[in-house]
Amino acid sequence: MNDLFPIAPFWFWNGEIKEEHLIEQLRVMHQKGIQACIICARQGLRIPYLSQNWFRLVRQIVREAKRLGMQIWLYDEYPYPSLAAGGRVVLEHPEFEAKELKIYTFEVTRGTRTQFPLEWGRVLWARAYPLQDKGNPRQPDWEKEIDLVPYIGTLFTNEVFHNTGLTSLNQKRFLACEPTLYLDWDTTKLENKEKLIKGDPHPLSLRNDKALAPSYYVYIAEEVPLRGHKYYDRFPDPLNPEAVSYFIQLTHERYREELGDEFGKTIKGFFTDEVHPIGFEGAGIPWSPQIPTLYWQDWHEELLPLLPALTETSFPNGAKVRYRFMKSLTDGFIKSYDQTIGDWCRKHNLYYIGEKPILRSSQLRYMDIPGIDTGHQKAGEPPEDLPARYRANPRILTSAARLYGKTHCLCEAFHSIGWGMDIQDMKWTYDRLALQGINFFVPHAYYYTTAALTKHDAPPSSFLQMPWWSYQDLLSEYVVEILKWTNNRDRCPRILLLDPVTSQWSLPFGSSKQKEEAASFAELQNILFSHHFDFWIVDPELFQKASVKKGEIKIGDQRFECVIIPPCHAIEDGVYHKALTFLETGGKFLWCGKAPMNTIGEVSLEAWEELWKHSRVIQNISDIPDVLEEAGLRDFSIQYVQNSQKGQEATEVQGMLYQRKKSSWLFVINPLPEEKTVLICGPVHKKAALGVTNSQVVHLAPFESRYISFSPQRKSYSHKTSVTAYKPDSNFSNTENIPSYEVIDLDIKAPHSIEILSENTLLLDRWILKLEGTEETILVEPMPLIDQCSRGNLRLPLRIKDRFGNSKELLFPPQAVTYFYEFYCQDFTGPLTFLIEKGSLTGDWTLYFNEQHIDITDYAPFSSGNSTNEFFLSFDGLETYCIKLGTPREGLNKLEIRLTSQKEGQGLRAAPHLAGQFSVLLSKRGNKKSIGFGDPGVPTVPTLVPLIKQGGPLEPQNYGYPHYAGYIRYGGTFMWEPQNKKGVNIQIRIPDSRWRAASHLWVNGFDLGRRAWHPFVWELSSQHLQQGINHYILEVATTRLGYFEGMYYDFHAQRYLRCNDT
Repeated sequence: MNDLFPIAPFWFWNGEIKEEHLIEQLRVMHQKGIQACIICARQGLRIPYLSQNWFRLVRQIVREAKRLGMQIWLYDEYPYPSLAAGGRVVLEHPEFEAKELKIYTFEVTRGTRTQFPLEWGRVLWARAYPLQDKGNPRQPDWEKEIDLVPYIGTLFTNEVFHNTGLTSLNQKRFLACEPTLYLDWDTTKLENKEKLIKGDPHPLSLRNDKALAPSYYVYIAEEVPLRGHKYYDRFPDPLNPEAVSYFIQLTHERYREELGDEFGKTIKGFFTDEVHPIGFEGAGIPWSPQIPTLYWQDWHEELLPLLPALTETSFPNGAKVRYRFMKSLTDGFIKSYDQTIGDWCRKHNLYYIGEKPILRSSQLRYMDIPGIDTGHQKAGEPPEDLPARYRANPRILTSAARLYGKTHCLCEAFHSIGWGMDIQDMKWTYDRLALQGINFFVPHAYYYTTAALTKHDAPPSSFLQMPWWSYQDLLSEYVVEILKWTNNRDRCPRILLLDPVTSQWSLPFGSSKQKEEAASFAELQNILFSHHFDFWIVDPELFQKASVKKGEIKIGDQRFECVIIPPCHAIEDGVYHKALTFLETGGKFLWCGKAPMNTIGEVSLEAWEELWKHSRVIQNISDIPDVLEEAGLRDFSIQYVQNSQKGQEATEVQGMLYQRKKSSWLFVINPLPEEKTVLICGPVHKKAALGVTNSQVVHLAPFESRYISFSPQRKSYSHKTSVTAYKPDSNFSNTENIPSYEVIDLDIKAPHSIEILSENTLLLDRWILKLEGTEETILVEPMPLIDQCSRGNLRLPLRIKDRFGNSKELLFPPQAVTYFYEFYCQDFTGPLTFLIEKGSLTGDWTLYFNEQHIDITDYAPFSSGNSTNEFFLSFDGLETYCIKLGTPREGLNKLEIRLTSQKEGQGLRAAPHLAGQFSVLLSKRGNKKSIGFGDPGVPTVPTLVPLIKQGGPLEPQNYGYPHYAGYIRYGGTFMWEPQNKKGVNIQIRIPDSRWRAASHLWVNGFDLGRRAWHPFVWELSSQHLQQGINHYILEVATTRLGYFEGMYYDFHAQRYLRCNDT
């Protein structure tokens, strides 16, 4: 796998795909250092998925990728999660549809009649258990039960009237529909003939007051069809091997037929995504009709009578039942899905890769490149490094990959950060993921188009829609470089942390204890990580297979001196026997919290407690760093050097030790938006002279990452520390003699001259909507008309869909509406252009500007001849159109769109723009009032003014450019006085951590190059400076946040705010 390129973005095919545009985009990726991509069919696609036209386009891209030496991966679904085959698996085989488990519990007092609605499904278990008199709360007597299935029947829940009949003599009909199951149990008629199914077998026992309890606990479990699944409503059952085989037949086999000659060559493998036993992660108790059979095969016990154990803490042996239930389900899922698809891929020389909810980490061994989904933050937010959710935890992933012998593991990252994401955010995330051991990155995503609603598909697109895309080559080079380092070195942690996943299985689903245990495990990981103790996490299943010798435990080629048991309620039996052997041979065995409280196997609680007593028990997990320090398990230290924290571990600075032969390297990251000065203490060679230390004070800029190398000198065995700092336009290099610099800081808070390199824009994202025939108006954002009406509580004419014998459905009627937008012009008389993306206005519409009808019959796509924003042209081609409006008038101007919709999804769905040589003034409130904008809580009318030529680079939204996207050149000056006659090395910096923009710097006309992340440092010789005033130009590439969303990022609040909230 060493030939795999480490960045493979999702390439969303999400519009009216043109072959020439696809080829052009692929070439652009190649030019910017992206040598692989994953072809994804995505919502917005206009070419039928898996049709001949689809395969024709894929074939052309594979051919071009082969010519360019690129790698293609195939996403196995449209859109996601995997297994639907574009909806056809269940469409063609309804018997494959997934089911979910619905559980109802309630108390019934004897002497009452209970009528309780259920769902329309199959009743698996319905029993009433007598409630015992003692206890608070009272517990059911699970040994005695009354079968309630005979008391369940069908009722219609909706009565329907139809104005029609079978003859001319009768034109009115009454029907009913929407069947459901109902429990109708009248305990006033509980007679001797009722008998308890378990317990006392004699019917006459009901005469005993203890059997005829005053109240009962009712437990009903139903299996109902899974409904409401995104995209297709229904979803296949992943535990059904036939459903998985049919999915492979529809998808993988079709690709083999069409493109099999490139399998294992240009086409590297299939990416599978998000599939879960119940169709959604976190949707409740996972279920499948296959589970009762799987449970019987594994444990030779009927599952249905044990269903109350899944949620009820008082059920006998409940912990063991829950553990067995989840083990059968997990093993069944792995066999049905992971093994089946993985075997098919490897048979055809393909890699099986992807990310999906992790049931247990041993599941990951069946994937060639297993993955997670995380990295959805902006730089400067408190980093979420090791969360409780396994699917987002890189240490769970990298541990499994290393211990199961995988060379690669991946992370799908960056979705839902929004259009304010910049290269600094991406680099910050790549650093933190690489430090954890991830070496294959899947950016979510590269969009074919961002026109209309497609821009809201979990943005951003980190592709050529972003002005900063021109800097992507720097990031590509950087990622390749850091992964060369990590891939060619190894981590050798001495600590092994047991995964308590099977303990969590033993707890009732959704219980607070289950969540608390997961949170404690995450807390323990973060304490170890932040205090700079490296560790791997091991699945109990793999731990049982480890070998033990002389106080060490070995898994593969990894050796561990210390095992930590996190807080847990139960552990698998195999762990007990291996842990006992480890302790007996002198291993360091630490136990956090109490001894197990539940048994899920044959080892007794007494035996577990005895093992616990012989361990080093740590009641407070915050004490574990001190315990590990005392045990000699620290390999490196990163310490504060200032103030009262001096000498303490710098828990905010991240570090990871890598080794190769006799040398060690420390990968250090400052994830914070402020500079940190720390003392790095690395490993000392075992032959070093007494008193020799291996430490150095290091200054880390905001968000900076470095490699620190510790290499022994051959003669004296003392150490020198060399700092390796990556420079954007150079390779990594070790430097032992770091030259001194004279530093010049640029003040980006000061006013600068401003020059925009394309026309400015005003985002038209707040309109007044008026329904035809009414005087009612509401303020709306661009979105489908049905959403605008719903959010504005508009009263619409009523229409219904009337199908005989079925419930009536409300329909969205055809609507004639008018959208109004008003703005002011002050001393601005330049021409304006109305920019509208294809698909933003749907329905029949006409445009008016200042009461004048605008001819839109010949409006043109952007081209070099008529584009008002050439950068915009460079990414969306024919997807965006411009309409010349002419010259506005001084004062108030009005845009008006008259539209008739036939469907609820039509209307003004995405915000258009005005473009021209103007600046935009926005304010939260003011004294200008017009239609609908007089409310002080509503933004006032924007004002267009002549271009503002001076302002602060940090806040372009405050200086007339709140919605601009493209390149901006800021001009400034600084003073310099030579300190000696000899030439000196100069560093020019932008130290302010709020500066995140990709930047290109010229000083006195001399090109110093590009930087896209901190430290923003440029080096030059003093010969390029002049005594006194020096001039510089700082050219920056923006994001699309203002242009698409009308927002900016507030660094203090760490969230996006509307520009008019400035």
